[in-house]
Amino acid sequence: MGNITHTFVSAIADDPGASAAGEVLPSHWNAAHTIANDTVTEAQLSTSDNTTKDVSTTKHGFAPKAPNDTTKFLRGDATWAVPSGSSTKTYSKLGPLDNYPPSSAYATLDTRNSIACLDFDDTTAEGAVFIDTMPEGASLASGLVVYLHWAATSATSGNVIWEVSFARLNANNQYLDSITFDTVTASSAAAANGTSGKLTVPSITVAAADTDGIAAGEMYALKVRRLPADASDTMAGDAELFALEVRGG
Repeated sequence: MGNITHTFVSAIADDPGASAAGEVLPSHWNAAHTIANDTVTEAQLSTSDNTTKDVSTTKHGFAPKAPNDTTKFLRGDATWAVPSGSSTKTYSKLGPLDNYPPSSAYATLDTRNSIACLDFDDTTAEGAVFIDTMPEGASLASGLVVYLHWAATSATSGNVIWEVSFARLNANNQYLDSITFDTVTASSAAAANGTSGKLTVPSITVAAADTDGIAAGEMYALKVRRLPADASDTMAGDAELFALEVRGG
């Protein structure tokens, strides 16, 4: 630290001086006093709850007092804030060609205007299974949200009920020959678009307790099914699934 010059003014004249520790002695003087290099120590700095010397956009300074909130970070304007969009990261984007169909009651691969889709029947509960790896840095502490991009084959009214479930496929865990899924989570009634061929995009929020303990960097399976036997599933004809998105909860 460089030399610091202080000017002290008093009606009582006295000899200027400073201690070996760099402290200005409690005497009074009409003089300028220079504190020597490296004599101001950390112990002499005040860390009281005083914001006068905090950093700002116009000056250097101390970091503002921490808010005791692990979701907040110090921004470029010297304030603490939660990063925007921090809870809505996309972890997976899955399409019909990523499907690993179950051995029975599976959704049928189809196309619409050359766009791949999976057809889910209106009488039989059909399913599809998707495999992916949870990206590094993913947080499942607040669960997951699954977005389903679908359209009706021909219907322009009625509702569809979807359900999803997850399975953790980490090392030395499940047998891939017989995957066991966690608790299913069903959607609310998702209405078909009034124009055939236009998408409907409902979301299903899966609680952290129902994600089978999946962690970042681990492989996982996602099962999707339509539930035509549910009283709220009233749409006639197939539901065509075009894409899935998995986000942080």
